[in-house]
Amino acid sequence: MKTRKSILAILLVIALIATFAACTQTPAATPTPAPVNTPAPGTDPTPDPGADLGGFPSRNISWVVPAPAGAPLDIPTRVLVDVIDLGANVVIENIPGAANVVGILDASGRAPDGYTVLTTSAGGMVAQPALMHTGYLPSDFRHIVQLQPVFPYVVVMLPDAAVTNGAEWIDFVQSGDRFTYSVANPGSISHLVIEFALGELGSTSGTFVPYTGGAEALAAVVTGEIDFAVLPAFQAVPNIEAGTVQAVIILGDIPHPLLPDVQLAADFNMPGIERFLNPVFVSIHVNTPDAIVEFIKAQITAAIATPEYQEYILQTTGISGFVSESEAWLTDLVHGSWEIIVEILDELDLG
Repeated sequence: MKTRKSILAILLVIALIATFAACTQTPAATPTPAPVNTPAPGTDPTPDPGADLGGFPSRNISWVVPAPAGAPLDIPTRVLVDVIDLGANVVIENIPGAANVVGILDASGRAPDGYTVLTTSAGGMVAQPALMHTGYLPSDFRHIVQLQPVFPYVVVMLPDAAVTNGAEWIDFVQSGDRFTYSVANPGSISHLVIEFALGELGSTSGTFVPYTGGAEALAAVVTGEIDFAVLPAFQAVPNIEAGTVQAVIILGDIPHPLLPDVQLAADFNMPGIERFLNPVFVSIHVNTPDAIVEFIKAQITAAIATPEYQEYILQTTGISGFVSESEAWLTDLVHGSWEIIVEILDELDLG
């Protein structure tokens, strides 16, 4: 456990350095957020078509994406905005920086009037504020609709590597031989899940090599700079299908329909690993009037059901007929991710 604590302490330092410049606000002690303003579990209320929206919308709606154009958060947003009807023009604002913190912080400080919508993920919305003071918390927002199916992270290696499956990968990291690895983003959910897995396996001989993004980590695997990388499924799958890398294990308990033969880490006695998910979802300020939130949620849901968006989901995930889970389910997932990160921080006595 001492080694695991040391590794995770280093993780926190990496994340802090990456985010410090963007986080100039220092709020009071960070409380554990509780679900706020959400419907009963497993249900979403049917919007009242006669609800008074107070003239909303009467001007352009800003859709904040806390990542660059073309990034994983940006692509589904643009596909959605192309088909959504919110009754006004929608302007996508890309506000990248510090593992999504800059854009989320910007959105959190805007008026709760429905004119700011946010695409985000558990990395920026949960991991960063759990690891440090960011100026916002998950409870500052309602998390209303997921934009794509949720899958765990995938460990990828070169196609000609001696390791070809989950059991062999576990033997590899437990062998005592030195190995190198990286993740999609230092200090992110992808980083937390691999450190959790290595800790559960008692693996102490790995060296983490930081890169600025998943593309660089993938390239490092391809060129042989590192032994393996942990990537989100949507990024791993196209490269696996192209034969650039192979998938050796999925770090969770959910199989991927395009990777049916890849073993799951949950099958190797790693309780808790199923909580490390990084959904892409839409959030809106928690104080936004309910009628406006329900209107926006209904329009997003309708846009997801369009043939154009369904085709995007099918091509990128292999899933047909995708429907977002309820707001209550998404909120539980967000807060469940928070709880496991806080638990790790408590183990480190750094919470």
